Amino acid sequence: MGSVSPDSELQSLSFSNRVLALVVTFNGEKYIRECLRRLLESELPTDVLVVDNNSSDQTTKIIADEFPEVHLYHSQRNLGFGRANNVGMRQFLNSDMSYLFLVNQDLYVEPDTIGELIKLMEGDSEIDISGPVQLDGTGENVDFMFRRYLARFTPTLLDDFLLNGKLEDFYPTRFINAAAWMMSKDCVRKLGVFDPLFPHYGEDTDYLNRARFHGSKVCVAPNVFVRHDRPQVRNVSGFRKKSNWHLVKNFIVLKDVNENIVSAIGRLHLKLVHRTAKELFVNRDIVGLLALMSASFRTVLALPKILRHRGVSSGSDGAFICNGSNDSNAEQSE
Repeated sequence: MGSVSPDSELQSLSFSNRVLALVVTFNGEKYIRECLRRLLESELPTDVLVVDNNSSDQTTKIIADEFPEVHLYHSQRNLGFGRANNVGMRQFLNSDMSYLFLVNQDLYVEPDTIGELIKLMEGDSEIDISGPVQLDGTGENVDFMFRRYLARFTPTLLDDFLLNGKLEDFYPTRFINAAAWMMSKDCVRKLGVFDPLFPHYGEDTDYLNRARFHGSKVCVAPNVFVRHDRPQVRNVSGFRKKSNWHLVKNFIVLKDVNENIVSAIGRLHLKLVHRTAKELFVNRDIVGLLALMSASFRTVLALPKILRHRGVSSGSDGAFICNGSNDSNAEQSE
């Protein structure tokens, strides 16, 4: 297919299948061959669109040379995860396709992954978003962060497995990370696209908070699997990364439309007190404390925008769908 840069060309793309797999890439040459190969070998025929965040390695060359059937959009700047996905989500809304599958560049599906997720959703029309169990890169263990998400947001799945030795077809959950989301078209029409307020990380949490507000059903499929080939440890180091991480956490609290803003500000205040005490007395990290203070100041400056975006998120029409200019003109903060 080659590289497609102008947005007008992207809007003219045509697809032949019911499902669009959307992959956002950034310097992903290590993973992209396996990711795309597995998507294209899916038992259920699937179109693939890659939105590249201005990679400086061989990612786009690999796609253009080795995967001509893949649609490739090469952004001229790094939009970040959420905004780059928004490019493809708007394209999906303009198509006749029925399902959108968000896929991380370091995620590998099984041959039946896509078909089984759609089968699950078509068996229960109330399910708007479904996700498989994410294993690590070896496929021998559950991904370390996904394990945490299950314990915190889907404990009944673990209870059934450990105590009853059997699993249901799906388990409702309040959170599953967007590394592998199957979404219905009605869901994207209703909820819209990711909030461009989030530069990187937190956009999936915010989206699912909006899903809960609008009554959408989100589920984990315990018998469907993917491999997530990422480091099995989280490392947030350095002033800038720590400040951005605190900023995202602040935004998540204040943007949650399931809670009134006065209550959200009060809850955030308590969280900031706790984080400050942790940096001072537990971590004894001056850089971390300064990063927290910086994020708090930036949050105050962003409060008017946060309030506007809360209003958009609670509206009845798809949020941020017509906000493409804000997406494309903003850079990732990391």
